[in-house]
Amino acid sequence: MKILLVQSMEYLYPYGGAHKANRILMEGLAAKGHECRVISPAVSINGFEELLAAQLRSGAIEVLENHPGEKLVILKNGVISYTIKEKFKVFPFIRSMNEQFSPDVTVVSEDNTHLLLETVLETGTRTIYLSHSQATLPFGPECFQEDLPKIGLYKRLDGVISVSRYLKDYFADYAGVDSEVIYFPSYGPGPFPFLASFDSKYITVINPSAIKGFSIFIGLARMMPHLQFAAVPTWATKEDELEEMRSLPNITILKPADNINEIYKQTKVFLMPSLWGESFGQVVVEAMLRGIPVLASHVGGLPEAKQQLDYILPVRPIRQYVKEEVLADSVPIPVIPEQELGPWSEALDRLTTDRDHYEALSAASYEHATRFHAALGIEPFEAYFQKIIDKAEEQDLGGTTSLSAVNQGQDRRKHDVLERVQTLTSEKRERLIAMLQERR
Repeated sequence: MKILLVQSMEYLYPYGGAHKANRILMEGLAAKGHECRVISPAVSINGFEELLAAQLRSGAIEVLENHPGEKLVILKNGVISYTIKEKFKVFPFIRSMNEQFSPDVTVVSEDNTHLLLETVLETGTRTIYLSHSQATLPFGPECFQEDLPKIGLYKRLDGVISVSRYLKDYFADYAGVDSEVIYFPSYGPGPFPFLASFDSKYITVINPSAIKGFSIFIGLARMMPHLQFAAVPTWATKEDELEEMRSLPNITILKPADNINEIYKQTKVFLMPSLWGESFGQVVVEAMLRGIPVLASHVGGLPEAKQQLDYILPVRPIRQYVKEEVLADSVPIPVIPEQELGPWSEALDRLTTDRDHYEALSAASYEHATRFHAALGIEPFEAYFQKIIDKAEEQDLGGTTSLSAVNQGQDRRKHDVLERVQTLTSEKRERLIAMLQERR
């Protein structure tokens, strides 16, 4: 298969959950012999240029083309990625890539503005939307910015992939759109080291920020000065949040690590106090795969990621964002409800004082996460893509077209069908010729 991924996220950013999931998916597909390419507009992330330079020095990536201010083309683990520096040039580039590459399926992911999705649909390629978050969707109570007419775009798709059962239900309830649940193999091959220890130092949070429950994290650190906390800032952490954390003597700022075990081997308890629409929460599984107990919010798909184990704790989730245009590389400003810290401090107190309870939850976390991980793989994605391709071909041969093919892709589809004419029975050939004549 030839697979094109179009996303609004920086493909090579190593620390975001959705970034990592999409990259591992494409590299996994490439390793299985599929031809994979990625297009993304340039996105501003603090420190990313330094990370990219380090990968270049280490030989982890190969630069195929570099046109400063215009386009960067990189090869990594069999996948060619195109970063388009001038954002408005990404749209004609998508069209030209579809003509040159002629993908079997084009996957669109996390497109806040829906301009990328509209452009892909216009090309007539078989289009699948890969959704990591209900926040970036244009419908429902957990989206950044509601735009109900854009639901029509999702109804034109050939398929939708949801990363959790929660997200599947969200699509069905608020858009009337069906989707396929496929959990991502985003954690590496395993086996994973058991790193949990009652004697470890830190209560750790990754990506502390308003949407990820910064108010709960900082509140617990103030309330429990006898405990040591660690924060790993990534894509959503703001400078004022960093300053506030640095002001507390019991919070240590840790740098993100390419080897996540460097973080987890210092972690006693992992916090996931998110207040926004977490569709799943890969980092929860990631911590549990090392046996580390997790305290997680009762929002979105986090109970699903926690495998329903203790502790799934109540929060008042974000229900409102500042009303301004959502840009592809920005997170709208959330209105943060006041939070009740009692359940969080009680759970944290028990896990940090009761060794037997800690070790029991640690063992259960490791067991459940390991069982979940064993069922993951690239194969479900391959099967789903092939199902979409087969369905589209059946519709074409049956005299109908999929909704996405009503646009500019008709000429390419005609060519594909004509090449197969000689393999058809005379009856099917007559039907096909009649159909093509009608279209002309």
